[in-house]
Amino acid sequence: MERYAALLRGINLNGKNSIQMEALKKVFENIGIPNVKAYLQSGNIIFENHTEEKPDILEKIIENKIRQEFNYTVPVMIISISQMEAIITNNPYRDTITDVSNFYVTLFFKKVDMRKIDTEKITARATQGEVFEIRDRMIYLNCPNGYGKTKLTNTFFENILKVTATTRNWKTINKIIEISKEE
Repeated sequence: MERYAALLRGINLNGKNSIQMEALKKVFENIGIPNVKAYLQSGNIIFENHTEEKPDILEKIIENKIRQEFNYTVPVMIISISQMEAIITNNPYRDTITDVSNFYVTLFFKKVDMRKIDTEKITARATQGEVFEIRDRMIYLNCPNGYGKTKLTNTFFENILKVTATTRNWKTINKIIEISKEE
């Protein structure tokens, strides 16, 4: 059975949409997903899908349950662990960026039409040393001055690309994969 990660956008950030991970794990268990693991307080849930639902349907079920339980609208992205491993493998900067402490991946909730992306506008917003590469459902982003100082934020990409997105740092991507392999 394939393992998955549910990435929740915008919980427990700056005191907004506060949800304890134990309560969130219960939401998953109540819809038939046992052995749920959480990483950090920022909406990273690792699980095996024991339901008959496909990931896109399961996303909507989880979003509805969160809305019912906590009265928050929280977008949920479900991604297989093998897809997360592909993010690592396909990193276009793996040979050039050795310090990954400020390396991020912004994941889109749907495919982006690459022809409609104004890369000049994005490049103009980047600060010195920042590099990015856009793929059909993600952006690899290195912010050597820190994510807190970049103008290439999750919200910026959502506005310019007209898509819901969620961002994770490189350490978190790797840790989710690691946790998924624990028994």
